[in-house]
Amino acid sequence: MQIDTTDKSAQLVQSSAMAKEQMKGMVADYLNKREVKKQINQISATPGTRLNVNLDELRQFSTQLANYVTKHPVDAVAMFENQLDQKIKDIKDDTGKNPNPDKVMQDDKNFPTKTERYYVSFTGNFGRNHVTPRGLKANLINQLVCVRGIVTRMGLVKPMIQTSVHYCEATRKGQIKTYNDNTNLADMGDDREKPVGTDMFPTRDANDNPLSAEYGYCLYKDSQTVTIQEMPESAPPGQLPRSINVVLQNDLVE
Repeated sequence: MQIDTTDKSAQLVQSSAMAKEQMKGMVADYLNKREVKKQINQISATPGTRLNVNLDELRQFSTQLANYVTKHPVDAVAMFENQLDQKIKDIKDDTGKNPNPDKVMQDDKNFPTKTERYYVSFTGNFGRNHVTPRGLKANLINQLVCVRGIVTRMGLVKPMIQTSVHYCEATRKGQIKTYNDNTNLADMGDDREKPVGTDMFPTRDANDNPLSAEYGYCLYKDSQTVTIQEMPESAPPGQLPRSINVVLQNDLVE
């Protein structure tokens, strides 16, 4: 006997899409709270700061949304940051501090622009997801966790290329290439178009003509690797403290 699972798969996909749309609506409602609006206004006036979302306050607002943030942080962070970017953009448009963003390259909508991104961070009680490096196990994969420990090693801050711009003297045409970031799971939850193909830095075009890189137009982001070690007093007797490597990006470096 053969069981047709096509309808069930379609129903699961549809229900997942409906759940995401419901969560997006909840995120928008949370960011419209009076207290949160005050924080967003402060962030818009002070670049380089993050919107701190307290999980305890989020649970009081919606237990379903708080659980979604903990269980599906990749999608949840993208929802919060997209809504936050849009709200700050609206604030700057209303105050006249954000002129036409497409004025630089109106003839090429794909041209990369160095726009400022805003981020969120989560604080408060993480419950079972508040662990030490020894407590990171398979059941916490793809979940939001808070790791308690001490930083024992810090790597150098290195610029990671996001988008490169190239120019061909022979054809007098430009070329734009976007690169994957395999260390950032948050990019997987973004609704923007994902880059495809190889991540090799191009030096020639499809017709084997040499390309010159326009480094001033390329987009980069800071990246740093740190080692977080379990505190010695938290380690079991007779065992060495465990440690994990954490990748920091953008404003989290140093």
